[in-house]
Amino acid sequence: MPGILEKGGFFIWIILLEAVIGLYLILERGVYFYFFLNRCKKDMEGIKSPRDLEEVKRKNLTVLALTDAVAEKRVNTEVVQLVAEKDLQEAERGFTTLSVIAQTAPLLGLLGTITGLIRVFIAIETLGGPASPSDLAGGIWEALLTTAAGLAVGIPVLIAYNYFSSRLRHYERSLFITISRVIDEFRKENYEVI
Repeated sequence: MPGILEKGGFFIWIILLEAVIGLYLILERGVYFYFFLNRCKKDMEGIKSPRDLEEVKRKNLTVLALTDAVAEKRVNTEVVQLVAEKDLQEAERGFTTLSVIAQTAPLLGLLGTITGLIRVFIAIETLGGPASPSDLAGGIWEALLTTAAGLAVGIPVLIAYNYFSSRLRHYERSLFITISRVIDEFRKENYEVI
């Protein structure tokens, strides 16, 4: 394996680094979405009134802010909205990096292809005559390996990024619907709503 990587040239190492970072983020966000966010969404969909807040098992910042409002008999809608935004920011952590990797890995592969082909043409020019396949193999290896590596990293990261973005949009909708519903219930139960 190290021999193949060495044949891939300089850009294969950057693509490999992106692969490691991308894999880490996919696993970390996958665990977060599965074990916390999805279950948190289900818990929040079960909140029909302020009294239901006490029964929520997974308490994100929004649920904690609403629970505090129950204790104080007063809810500040602006504060709850800001806290919900913080919850969404936590869920979105790492998305920018995934997006960058999904876009740059194939481009780095293309760049490696170009540098590999440049090596091939330099070899042809240097030989000044007929070139054997072994004279050109190094540049061709670099071109093919970086292209394949760039696509092999970029495609799964792009799929993961789009999946997580979709899940986040569903969570965001659910979060704000729950907030609106609970705040309406606060009003009906004569809590101070500002």
